[in-house]
This record gives sequence, structure tokens and C-alpha cells, in this order.
Amino acid sequence: MDAVTKPLPEQSGTGTLNYQANRSLDRCPGFVAVLQVRLPGGRRLAAALRRDALEVHTSDDVQYLFDYEGRFLRATTELEFRFRSHSHRGLIARKEPGRIVREHLSPEELERSCRNAWEAVRSLLGGIESGCVTRFHPAESPAHTAIVPVLRRAAAYPPERLALDGKRFSGIYQPVPILPPDQYSCLVLQATEGCSFDSCTFCNLYRGVPFRIRDADTFSGHIRRALAFHGEGLRRMNTIFLGQANAIAAPQARLEGLLEVLGQHVELPDPDVFTKPSWVSEHSLRFLGIGSFLDGFTGLKKTASDYSRLRRRGLTRVYLGVESGSDRILQWMKKPATTGDMHGTLRHLKDAGMRRDVILLVGAGGNRRATEHLNASLDFLATAALEKEDRIYLSDLVPYPNTPYPKALEAIGSRPLSPEEMDAQRTALRNGARELGLQAVPYRVEPFVY
Repeated sequence: MDAVTKPLPEQSGTGTLNYQANRSLDRCPGFVAVLQVRLPGGRRLAAALRRDALEVHTSDDVQYLFDYEGRFLRATTELEFRFRSHSHRGLIARKEPGRIVREHLSPEELERSCRNAWEAVRSLLGGIESGCVTRFHPAESPAHTAIVPVLRRAAAYPPERLALDGKRFSGIYQPVPILPPDQYSCLVLQATEGCSFDSCTFCNLYRGVPFRIRDADTFSGHIRRALAFHGEGLRRMNTIFLGQANAIAAPQARLEGLLEVLGQHVELPDPDVFTKPSWVSEHSLRFLGIGSFLDGFTGLKKTASDYSRLRRRGLTRVYLGVESGSDRILQWMKKPATTGDMHGTLRHLKDAGMRRDVILLVGAGGNRRATEHLNASLDFLATAALEKEDRIYLSDLVPYPNTPYPKALEAIGSRPLSPEEMDAQRTALRNGARELGLQAVPYRVEPFVY
């Protein structure tokens, strides 16, 4: 429905803030309510309320994003994105010719971004309360009723409170170093800590962290504290990710028990009945399903019947770190699984009706084993009985600092692929997957914040 707007001269001129080149915010169907103000001096600000978050747009082409709890999450301009994590860390993604560069923000830059967002909210709220509204949707009174409470919550989050909020988050969560790309806005719940094998030469995300499975009471307490922390911000979260690393490695009985505990706190749909995505918008404690990482070694210890029982308890999507289709490369990287193990795991998951996402490393083995890695990985995909709903994630192999991987490369007379070689291998893997009818998407192992 088109907006009902005030008949002010500004509305037909350049004073309108747009979501797209030729569509003003108040005529964009993605927003349930919009209020735009013109402040003394001519600055224009607009609050655009989505079903899951609040956007604040400015006349100097900056867009700020807040969750319904009022926490600042992101600042966007034409050339960069600045992200703030729940743990109060900052990340900048900057567009450069032919690429996007991601770097962590310094504490000073993060504080500046938080303060700019907070001041924009306060100015916008002041303009609304001073009667400076120039556009609105669907009508001024309902737009005011919907938007102003969220703005007031955001105005109550100055940078200092956001920093304290980050400390509160760190008291509830162990680190969240990595997530699948489709889970960046999920609700993370940590049933386990650490990695069950922690031996891969290229990874040190969980070095020195003993693998530990939380008992039911501890996990229940963690869930309660996590839900209380996110509060109204849960509106942005449609799925749950079970962490920390490969939580599905937990023994079957214990894992079923932990999923039962989770089901006592949130509502999940019947996995055998089609559920519209909009179902979750009816209540903040509704989620479409649970996802988790899995490795082929421990994954094969569970049967199709085991996975079927987990699916009945909400686990619907599994991310399997295959890395390479070459057993020789897997053994060299100290992955505790063979391609046969992972084929077996994928069959069990398929028989249980789960969605399966396969992760492959671009550049594994360096230049000396590039052809072997490419051909063996495509052979693996061709024989894995994957379906069009399953995805292939292509993750550049970027060794974490102080890992054995660089020396392991030298020991076999190999070197990392050049950027051009990485591009060629990534393209070949993507095209090969597409020829099999599979969706291949990038999965960048780069600075990340949750």
C-alpha cells in the first residue's frame, strides 16, 4: 500500500530520502512504518522500521541499522560497511576495485561509529518530538506509535552502554569465531565448547580449548541468559546455530537430551510439515530450524535413524567440512576422516531427510597438488548424491596464524596459490558444481564478528 503523506512542498522535491534511486522510503513495501524529519539547518533524517530491525537514513547518505532492542549493529555508505558485534568488536568491509577488503576496526573507530549512530538517533527522535516530521507511512499516528519506542530504546544505548553490553555478552558466550554464511544473523546457542578433534594443520580456532559437552542444567541456563540478552533483537534471528564447533559430535543420547532442553525454551516447526518463513514473525521465540557443523569422522558414528531422531527435535541443516575430495590431501592436513567416511555420513543425513551443505577449501595442498585437489573434489561432489537444496561452500584456505600448514606446504615442495590461481580454482570448482546442478557459493575465511 502506498504511503499517506503530508502535502508539504518538500515531498515533491529533492528533500525525500530514498531507499532506491526512484523509490522513497515511505513507498518501499519492505518497511512497515516510516517517519522522516527535516531539522533546523536543513538536515534530513528518516526512521524506517522493518519487521526485524530499524534503519535510520541520513541526508549525507549514511544508513544505520539497529535491532528492536535498540542496539547499533551496522553503518553503511556507498563504499563501506561498518559492523558492530554483540561482543562489541568492530569490522569494516570496504569496496576497492575488483575486491572487498575486510579488517577489524580499532576501538577508537568503533566508538566513533557507535557515537555517530547514537547521535543520529537522538537527533531524529528530537525532530519527531519537535514536530519536524515531513513524510510518514502508513499515517503519522501509527507510524509514530510503531517507530518511537524503538528509537527511544536506541537512544538509551550510548557507546558506553554498548561497551558494557559487550562484556555482558562475553559472560554468556564462549567465542563465536566462525559461522556458515547463511547463519550470520542466527541465534547461536552453545551446547559444546571446543572442537572434538582439533588436529587440522590449517586451523587454530579452538587450540587449547578442551572439547566439553554441557550438561542439561548448564545448557538450560545458557539458553535462558542468551534469550534474555537478545530480547527484542530475536526478531532478526530466524534460525538457531548449535555450537561451538562440531556439536553433533556429542554422543547421541546426550545430544538428544540437549535438543529436548532447547525445545523447552523455543518453538520449532514440525519438520514434516511445510512452514512459511513468515511463521517466525508471529513470535520472537519461533525459529525455522537448527543447524550445526559436523565432521565426517564423528558423523559416521551416527546412523540414519539417529539423525532422524535429531531431525524430529529440530536439527534440519548440517554443514560438513569435507575440505578436499582427495584422501591424500585430507591425511596430509590431518583431517580425521576419509572421503568414504564423509560419503557415508552424507548418505545417513540424506536418509534422515536433512539438508546438507558441503564445505570445500579453495587452494588446499597449494600449487603442487592443485590439479589433484580440483579433480578429486569434483569427483566427490559427483558421487555424493547431493540435491539441489544442498549447497556447496567454497572457502579460501587462509591459514590461521601460528599453524603448521605453511611448513607442511614447504615439506612437500609446494606453495600457496597466487590470487590468480585461487580465482581459477574457485571458478573451476563453482562451474563443476553447477554442471552437477548444485549451488556453489563463496564462504570467505576472513575477519568475522557475530
